[in-house]
Amino acid sequence: RPGARPRRHMYSDEFDIDAPGAPRVETCVAVRILRAEQQTSLMMQTFTAYVIEVSDFGRSSEVPHRYSDFEVLHKALLTDCPGVRLPPLPPKGVDGSDAAVVAMRKVELEKILRAMLTSPEVVMEKQLHLWKFLNVPNPAVIASRFVSVPRSRGNTMKTLAKLVEPKYRDDVYRLGHDHVVDLLAEGARE
Repeated sequence: RPGARPRRHMYSDEFDIDAPGAPRVETCVAVRILRAEQQTSLMMQTFTAYVIEVSDFGRSSEVPHRYSDFEVLHKALLTDCPGVRLPPLPPKGVDGSDAAVVAMRKVELEKILRAMLTSPEVVMEKQLHLWKFLNVPNPAVIASRFVSVPRSRGNTMKTLAKLVEPKYRDDVYRLGHDHVVDLLAEGARE
């Protein structure tokens, strides 16, 4: 179709977050899985941790999670957000430490996280499953919801205004982000 966005297939089953009519949000929180590394549990068992870089309005941090954490997150969101479309998890497999399995999971798990961040239902979900998983602080959640989900702007405006209070001095930088400034200026013009 002329002028149509190209379809981007994320999985072999052709799950497509860019399908026509699929709700999309602009996000100021971005993720990428930097690496997978072997870690040891308190029970002295070795497991693979996927280290996620979380960029929160331009500031980055890292958070590690094992595959089973992704399973719990995925299940919780599908349960708490009826009707949300998320890509399926990569197969659990037999050997989670196999280099080929880890490499494939790294790519697929990152795609799942990105799909979650672009889903209005997930971004607005009340239990904050994704935000807690990514270890994103509440001020970032509020600012991200303000930018990402237009229907939330009225409710988040009062809370967003609190970021100028002294106790949030480490969080006020989010108010200066281009997307936030543009939306606040647009709101002031109306």
